[in-house]
Amino acid sequence: MSGYKFHFLFSFLVSLLLFSVVFSLELVKFNLFFLIELFFIVLFFSLLPDIDSKKSYGSLMLHLFFILSIVLFALEILAFWKNLGLLIIFGALEAYHILFSKKGKNHRKFPHKLIFGLIISVLIGIILGNLWIFIFGFISFISHLIIDKLW
Repeated sequence: MSGYKFHFLFSFLVSLLLFSVVFSLELVKFNLFFLIELFFIVLFFSLLPDIDSKKSYGSLMLHLFFILSIVLFALEILAFWKNLGLLIIFGALEAYHILFSKKGKNHRKFPHKLIFGLIISVLIGIILGNLWIFIFGFISFISHLIIDKLW
């Protein structure tokens, strides 16, 4: 069974490869904020499937992102609709975690399904208005599933 570090590392390396292709083809201009944003997207989506496990780092990461979305909303860091959208998504994921997460390693339910990753990455990509957020998020999610199948 692979751990959270390996999930993140594998997703990070796959994303780094995609990132180098995207920038070498000049599909996106270099922007430090975009790089930071991608780092957090890769972190979030590489651990997202494990939110159905009570003690996972995916669950811890979800709690932190939910708190961050509350802070962003309270401080009005992003546009109102972006703040509200993120708050709703992370709130819904938090509710799912509270209602359906299990202890132990026998979790792998709906959050380990491809459709789950697609829905969440599309929603976050739309809310943040960035196709690359969707692409990197979904690839990081798929990377997690690949590692779970291999190990």
